[in-house]
Amino acid sequence: MVTRSRIRALAILVTVVAGIVSLAAHGRSDLRCKGDCYGSPPLSRYGSLTYEPGHPWTRYADSWQWGAQAALGYLGVIAALIGLGLAATDRRNPMSAVVVSVVAMVAWGAWVVLSPPTS
Repeated sequence: MVTRSRIRALAILVTVVAGIVSLAAHGRSDLRCKGDCYGSPPLSRYGSLTYEPGHPWTRYADSWQWGAQAALGYLGVIAALIGLGLAATDRRNPMSAVVVSVVAMVAWGAWVVLSPPTS
């Protein structure tokens, strides 16, 4: 049986890691393809090279995948914070929230590693 103090320590560790992953996800979403984007930019800070089909999604600033990756990072930190809050109480088991956080962070990391390069 796992002690409550170990569960709390795990929740704290997962929350710290999730915060770092969330910051990385936000930064990646904010930078996107920088000035080398194809198509019309959704925001003025991205470049707008003439639209050319056939490039990987990482070359288009308005690709839905950017937002989905960021959402995974945010889900990881939200679930970790919920798990931390549940770990602070003595009545609730935070492991389901911690597992959701870890799965979201692993999914984000795998997706980023397997994504085509942005340039």
